[in-house]
Amino acid sequence: VMGFLADKKPEQGQRVSGILVKRNFNYHILSPCDLSNYTDLAMSTVKQTQAIPYTGPFNLLYYQLQKLT
Repeated sequence: VMGFLADKKPEQGQRVSGILVKRNFNYHILSPCDLSNYTDLAMSTVKQTQAIPYTGPFNLLYYQLQKLT
């Protein structure tokens, strides 16, 4: 554990969340904000949407979607 995540010692049973980075046969857990400080990597965000064509009647689609909730 390096960087921001190493500021506080985790308590027994506490989960540690971060990015696992392998460097020179060593593994490190980093916070995403520390990624550019300790590696040559950069963080980016990927957003995607999905379009599903539907040719049936709207009331049937509406009915089926109501059954999902």
